[in-house]
Amino acid sequence: MSPAVAPRLSKEDAEAKLKDLASLKKQKLITEAEYRDRSREIIGQM
Repeated sequence: MSPAVAPRLSKEDAEAKLKDLASLKKQKLITEAEYRDRSREIIGQM
């Protein structure tokens, strides 16, 4: 079986997700490491 391919994100969608992620980090709901990992994933989906 082939791995599932994540859909590509538009610039606007990626920007919104990154802003939400930054908000979670600011509220200390995620760690710096989680923020970096998830940011890379979002950017990789562009």
